[in-house]
Amino acid sequence: LSYIIHRRFMTDITKYKNVTLNKATYSHIQTLSKEVFDVPISLSKTIQYLAEKEIDRKKKQKINGKISK
Repeated sequence: LSYIIHRRFMTDITKYKNVTLNKATYSHIQTLSKEVFDVPISLSKTIQYLAEKEIDRKKKQKINGKISK
């Protein structure tokens, strides 16, 4: 029974992964989550937003023929 209860509240490992950040980066993400958006958002959503924004930027560079870093 405890396995069933524990399993019910565990993160779905088919949808999510964990990352480890050093303390400085963690602090930067905290700052960004409070200052970049109109309302504070979670650290996970901040990282997700920044990653998606960077991927979009890279795609646009590739389409425009710019492959610079």
